[in-house]
Amino acid sequence: MVRTLISTGFVLAGLALAPGPAFAHTDADLVAVAAGDEATITLEPNHGCDGSPTIQVAVRAPVEAAVPGEVDGWSVTAEPDGSGRTVLRWTGGVLPADQRGAFPVTFTAPDTVGALLTFPSVQYC
Repeated sequence: MVRTLISTGFVLAGLALAPGPAFAHTDADLVAVAAGDEATITLEPNHGCDGSPTIQVAVRAPVEAAVPGEVDGWSVTAEPDGSGRTVLRWTGGVLPADQRGAFPVTFTAPDTVGALLTFPSVQYC
């Protein structure tokens, strides 16, 4: 089966005393998708920031027209970044530091066989 590979990464933001960004752990429920297929990846941050809750999540999807999934209690937006990617944001909600989140992104994988898609993300606390 011909596949497109998926890579994710979260950076924590909003740490008052941190000298630079801290790196969080996130899981994704999807690691590969057939080239050209529509898929939904769910990004799952594992924890908040040093005991503080998550109050915003931003993802730069590596494709045009990516769509953020609805998450109860959160508002969602999607904007093209002018370079073929889509910036997705979940705001207005609160994810306690000790709970896992689930932020779905629906997209169409490129037709390019073997393409690596990265979803750089920022988790604000």
